Amino acid sequence: MNEIDDFDLLLDESINKPKDSPNNTVKETAKIAPSTKKTINSIPIDIAVEVSRKKILISELQSLSVGSVFMFDRKEGEPLDIIVNDTKIGTGQIVEENGVIGVKVLSINNE
Repeated sequence: MNEIDDFDLLLDESINKPKDSPNNTVKETAKIAPSTKKTINSIPIDIAVEVSRKKILISELQSLSVGSVFMFDRKEGEPLDIIVNDTKIGTGQIVEENGVIGVKVLSINNE
């Protein structure tokens, strides 16, 4: 199973989760029509890779200049967060191919 299959499974699970009936004896499953899934799959989303986040004081921000360095808690070589629409969906690592950087997916959250 590749990353696209994992994403499709995650999408299917989030849309087709069984819903408890009021008396908790019968479970109904919401089904998604293929045309709806095709429409959903064609919606553009923002994806980003985040190294780390840090809060700094306004005075620290004002003192930044060309050549300033500020450090994060993340160690070199640690996986980076893959963010989709402000939600972490997995981790990855930076790769380089023909002088262009990319991200190799290491994990996908299946929650």
